[in-house]
Amino acid sequence: MKALFNKLLYSQNNMYKNIAKSFIKLITKRKEALSTAVEKPSNKFMEEYLYPLIGIYAVVLFIGKYFDLREFNIQEMLRHTLAQITSLILSFYLISVALCTLSKKYYQTEISLKKMQIFIGYILSVDIIVNIVLEFSLPQIFYALSLYMIVLVWEAPGIFLNLKEEKRVIAGVSAIAVFYILKTVITSIINRLIL
Repeated sequence: MKALFNKLLYSQNNMYKNIAKSFIKLITKRKEALSTAVEKPSNKFMEEYLYPLIGIYAVVLFIGKYFDLREFNIQEMLRHTLAQITSLILSFYLISVALCTLSKKYYQTEISLKKMQIFIGYILSVDIIVNIVLEFSLPQIFYALSLYMIVLVWEAPGIFLNLKEEKRVIAGVSAIAVFYILKTVITSIINRLIL
């Protein structure tokens, strides 16, 4: 039993180390990170990077709401966490589908939904990390980190869609617009429904 527990603990530690390494690589060597992401199996990316990161984010949201309220109000804490996680997951899937459809229709490039989800997952991971940092009332200057998502959305069409320079500009601008419009609309709808 102890050996099984130690094995589970070791695998969990490795998972968190891999998440940290992947995120640091995305910030410091984004072209290399995005290029290796194209070759990754999507289920491995989801299970080893995105889902655990969403789980960490849910725990941070729950605890962060406790510090905001300064009292243990389980209903408010759960509603806040549910609203944020639901809007994040809905944004993830709807933006992936929208950009997949856009790339097939307007750029005549075939990209699978699974590969698009890896791309969107990496972008949303930046948003998740920024929100984790901000949840504990650190300086608002950290909002500037979320601008890095624009850099990723701008650069990714060349890597994920193999677009030439002239099409990449249009694809980058439209991807940024789709990303931010859908994310804002979904977040506001979910907040109205749940909060």
